[in-house]
Amino acid sequence: MSYYRTYRAANVNNKGAYYSSLLNLSVEIERLLKAFIIMDQMLNNNLSVPTTVQLKNYGHKIIPLYDECVKLAINNNLQLPGRVSLTNIDQQLLKLLTDFGQAKKVSNEIDDISITIIVGMDKQVLSTEEALALLGLHNQAVKYAVLHLIEMLSPIRDLISELSHKVYGLGVTELPFPQMQEFLEWMWDDRQYVLRKKKWP
Repeated sequence: MSYYRTYRAANVNNKGAYYSSLLNLSVEIERLLKAFIIMDQMLNNNLSVPTTVQLKNYGHKIIPLYDECVKLAINNNLQLPGRVSLTNIDQQLLKLLTDFGQAKKVSNEIDDISITIIVGMDKQVLSTEEALALLGLHNQAVKYAVLHLIEMLSPIRDLISELSHKVYGLGVTELPFPQMQEFLEWMWDDRQYVLRKKKWP
């Protein structure tokens, strides 16, 4: 996923990488969660797909899509933590991704970074000492941000596998939707591995 590399490249001198990576990440997660909803609808309704109106009702908001996938996981005897069970950081991450799913939110954020002085992520002017120190602090912090993303997405890996395999029980001669269980097989919730790894698919 190229947005992991873009996110790791983001820093106080390259804020644009934050916006592009978070926007791309929110779009991809939205599409992935909607794909689960489509698969479940087909599995339980004689392969009929949801209407465009039904999908549009979810909008581009990741939080309600995540909540719906929690329900799907429960119905399939899988563990996907509800939002109330997530850490505060992970809840804020879901909210951030939902915000970046709205194009107006991104444009508003970009408008205030076209300046010639260096400012921090809190939009406060940095001293030379702070600017030099911040890059090192960022390198330490970003791997933990990626760790939280992996921890949040790993249970979804099990859901996509379960829904993909379930179609074989319908006795169809031709699979009605792509088998996507390999999409997230590279993602493993191994803290030391994630903190050590610098390059992602």
